[in-house]
Amino acid sequence: MEGYLENLAADNAALKRKLQSKTEALFILTKELDDSRKQRDQFKLMAEQLQQRYSALKKKPYSHLGQAMLLLPSGDVQEEKNKSLKLENEELKQQLRDAYGDMKALRAQISILKSAPLNNKQSGVFPAHQKEEMVQQMEAMHIKSVQLRQDLQSMLDEKEELIVQRDTLRGKVHRLNYELKQALLRKGSSSSSNNIIDIDSLVAENSFLHDRLQQMEQEKQMAEHNLNKYKSVVEKSRTKGAIKLGTGGNGGLVVSQKQVQQLFLQNGDFPQTPAAQSDLHSLYLALLEALNDKNVALAHQKKTNRILAKRIAELERRLGALGDDAYPSKALLNGYSISDIDKEVDQILAQAEEKNTRAADGSPSNISESSEASKIAEVDSDDTLPPNLQQMVLQALEDIRKESAEA
Repeated sequence: MEGYLENLAADNAALKRKLQSKTEALFILTKELDDSRKQRDQFKLMAEQLQQRYSALKKKPYSHLGQAMLLLPSGDVQEEKNKSLKLENEELKQQLRDAYGDMKALRAQISILKSAPLNNKQSGVFPAHQKEEMVQQMEAMHIKSVQLRQDLQSMLDEKEELIVQRDTLRGKVHRLNYELKQALLRKGSSSSSNNIIDIDSLVAENSFLHDRLQQMEQEKQMAEHNLNKYKSVVEKSRTKGAIKLGTGGNGGLVVSQKQVQQLFLQNGDFPQTPAAQSDLHSLYLALLEALNDKNVALAHQKKTNRILAKRIAELERRLGALGDDAYPSKALLNGYSISDIDKEVDQILAQAEEKNTRAADGSPSNISESSEASKIAEVDSDDTLPPNLQQMVLQALEDIRKESAEA
């Protein structure tokens, strides 16, 4: 694709250079045509002037003769006529020669201009319809080049995404292989049975972490909701000028009887009768008691939340101190490093190159290994593996064969 784009770019540049040279040649020819037209106009003007001079000279001898014939004798008149005719003849011949020269030059220029379109490949001049076709072709090539560039950019973006996905899956496979290896080693070790990883504990840990994540998301949503509510209340209080109520020392809201009365008086007029005053007084007392009860309950709830938060923090600290027993998944990732992926791949490739060199030398062990590899390849001819995975499978089979030989 890149080579094709480079060829298109080179063709486009060559066409641009050709078009530029042809436009310059066309500009030069138009300039020469303008010059020839100017010369033609000058020649026409000169011809007209000569024609006027000729007509003036033609009229002059007869006017002189009309006056001289009365004074001169007949022989002198004939001589004067002959002289004037000779002069006129010479002038006309000179004008004729000049006109022939001008016509010859104009014919040469016309022949050059007519032969220019025939030699357009050498001179770089194109007719109008061919020039339009070339411009249309160049526009089509430009649109195609832009489309190819966009396709190339989209392919590069897809390539980057695939590389990121490949690296992610590669790290995941490497991590899972390491965890599986650690689980098998712990299972096969001769230590106590506590080293065996329980699947139920892993599932429980996963569900516990999932619940914690959901709880944190809910708390985040509640905090955002409360924050928005408090913001709206603050904005309303700023715009309407709400009454500022006092706060107690325990953090609860304390409303006095005077403030409640002020609130009721703002909402409307009440009758000032003793019965209405007593009813309002009892209502104030009930509201104050309810508010105090709510404040006390809220204070107790805050204290309870603080105690629970301290206990949860203490439990998390103890779980962190327990380590592997608290989180079984951490036991499978002890000593794991993501940087070991490239090292293992390089090691596998180096071993493969070493085996290829040994196979080229023709040693017996390598012959047996190659025979085993050929058998495996014959068995798995339908399902071919990638080179790296196939090398890992061969290495695992070789390790199994060595262990069986040592046993």
